[in-house]
Amino acid sequence: MTTSLELKNISFAYGDSAVLRHFSLRVEAGETVALLGSSGCGKSTVLKIIAGMLEPDEGKVLFDGNDVAKVAPEKRQAVLMFQKPLLFPYLSVADNVAFGLKMRKMAKGLIDEKVKQALKLVHLSGFEKRMPSQLSGGQEQRVALARALITQPRILLLDEPLSALDANLRIEMRFLVRDLLQQLNITTVFVTHDQNEAVAVADSIAFINDGTIEQHSPPEEFFNSPGTSNVAEFFGWKIFAGNRAGHRIETRIGGFEIPVDQTANIRSGNVLVGFHPNSLRFRYGEANSLAIRARILKSIPKPNQNSYLFKLPDDSVVQSHPPDTPLDSIDSGFTDLFVSFSSLIVIED
Repeated sequence: MTTSLELKNISFAYGDSAVLRHFSLRVEAGETVALLGSSGCGKSTVLKIIAGMLEPDEGKVLFDGNDVAKVAPEKRQAVLMFQKPLLFPYLSVADNVAFGLKMRKMAKGLIDEKVKQALKLVHLSGFEKRMPSQLSGGQEQRVALARALITQPRILLLDEPLSALDANLRIEMRFLVRDLLQQLNITTVFVTHDQNEAVAVADSIAFINDGTIEQHSPPEEFFNSPGTSNVAEFFGWKIFAGNRAGHRIETRIGGFEIPVDQTANIRSGNVLVGFHPNSLRFRYGEANSLAIRARILKSIPKPNQNSYLFKLPDDSVVQSHPPDTPLDSIDSGFTDLFVSFSSLIVIED
């Protein structure tokens, strides 16, 4: 039966250095949640607390509503898979995968059958007798994943398991992991620093900043409506200080009129305004667009359309691939760029 997970008001510190501050997270049974955030924000610490490798200073770790904060790691049935495969170099693929079951003194015939099934799941049937030195990096990770899954954990914990792989293999592994998690319906917490990986694998994303969750929502909301400037910048949005006076907001890169039906939703005075580079357009679209006079630094050839490096009026640089045809002014080194109001965010941090 699939297990739900909840962390309630978890606090943890290494000496005088606080890492988690009243941290709370709920993961529904069978759900995959990705933890995102900058280095040192506490992502891996959360996994170690769930696994029982660290004991929180305060708070509860609930598996199906039962507090396991004081339960020994080996009795929790929470398996943690690290960035490195950590295979035993002197054991075959089959013996590496079977290691956990042998520790449980399971019957040999049953172990052999479970190893066969686990290797089939990760597309490594026929690799039973190979040694780790005979495997590629991606194959090693799949063996490590099979070893984690064969024990049928209540909670699966993944600590950046794909980050050491090359780009193409990482993309392939994302979809293998996603398919397996959906097929097996295992409650999973997945740590990554790669937003594309989080979007591909997770049902929801929890963004951690300074030891607390700043936003926990479905992946699309991070791209369409980030809740804070920290979240927005992590997902590639450009954020600028602005000031609202009347029906207009001015920033250091340009200004725009607020639509009449939106005036009540935006406070007067200082605000933050953001746009994603992918929302830039060469041609004026709807009314109330933000107009930006930008310098074109470079045109980067792409298979279907060019991408451009633009220098904005505040000297910041963005890369974008506007889908419309550039105006003639692009040859002069300068162009007008537009962002429609519907593609802007206004944050009252």
